[in-house]
Amino acid sequence: MGKYGPYKLIVGCDILHNVDMEIELRNIYRSLEKKGMTIFSEPGALNISWYIYFFLKRNWNYEKGAVNCTFFNLKKVFKNNGFSGIEIEGLGLFPRIFFQNETLCKFNDWLGNLPVLKLFAYRYIIIAYKG
Repeated sequence: MGKYGPYKLIVGCDILHNVDMEIELRNIYRSLEKKGMTIFSEPGALNISWYIYFFLKRNWNYEKGAVNCTFFNLKKVFKNNGFSGIEIEGLGLFPRIFFQNETLCKFNDWLGNLPVLKLFAYRYIIIAYKG
């Protein structure tokens, strides 16, 4: 534990798919205080939009870990590293840039969290607790 831990909350965005999730989640778990919480936002691996984006704008070698961000794999990796109360919400079915008004954005977010469609969500919000 570093001189600043343990922490009540650790938050990250677009990080886990760029690192070894097993190692980093183990480190995050150790860095949290008892009943501490972590929240991450990661791309949904089964959403085709990401692959088009990576192909057009990014270096695939850097983003290749996105294939590990499926609903079931994220749940498994968090659980394997000691986390409990794991909640994964799908956020959107399509990239937000396609929607220029709040009502359409909310509808898109709702679609991405429907039971079957959640597997293909554009983005996942993962909430998990040390417990």
